[in-house]
Amino acid sequence: MNDKPTLLGAIAAALLIPAALLIPAAPAHANGPVVAEGTFKPWQDGAVAVTHDQTLAPTGSRARVVIGSFDEKTVAILTVSGLLPNRVYGSHAHVKSCGPKPADSGVHYQNVEDPNANGGMSMDAKYANPRNEMWLDFTTDKNGNATQVSMVDWTFRKGKAGSIVVHEKKTDTTDGNAGMAGARVACLSVPH
Repeated sequence: MNDKPTLLGAIAAALLIPAALLIPAAPAHANGPVVAEGTFKPWQDGAVAVTHDQTLAPTGSRARVVIGSFDEKTVAILTVSGLLPNRVYGSHAHVKSCGPKPADSGVHYQNVEDPNANGGMSMDAKYANPRNEMWLDFTTDKNGNATQVSMVDWTFRKGKAGSIVVHEKKTDTTDGNAGMAGARVACLSVPH
């Protein structure tokens, strides 16, 4: 039985998240959390939040992520609003910032990189899993809102994670398709 992700979210939300991570912050500093937020709209220069599919991530929907590290662990809290109601979305940390094309955000960030991926997307469940990548899959409520908490036992390498990408479906965990979650529907750039 694998209740760890559900229990982890509840425990992190109730007990483990340092108070500093819950306080809205100005731009991140060296010892504080990283905060990124924006309203999804079609690409334009300097965009922080981009919709690549206005049906699944309507213009005007929003996202906010707070990422903090403590005791060699990383906690990410993703909050979305205005997406489609009662729908499952996949979501992961990617290595590059958002761009005009969905693929511009690059591959998933991995703590231990898949040596066989050759710079491409890993689908090997040994590497593409919620312990080695930051997965933030969520299900929206009747108003299209959701909050997801994820905690991993590592910290991001400086400058190596650039966005949180929202995908069209729940993340696959089967070997050979691990980490796949369909099309990239929206992207939120994260300072790095």
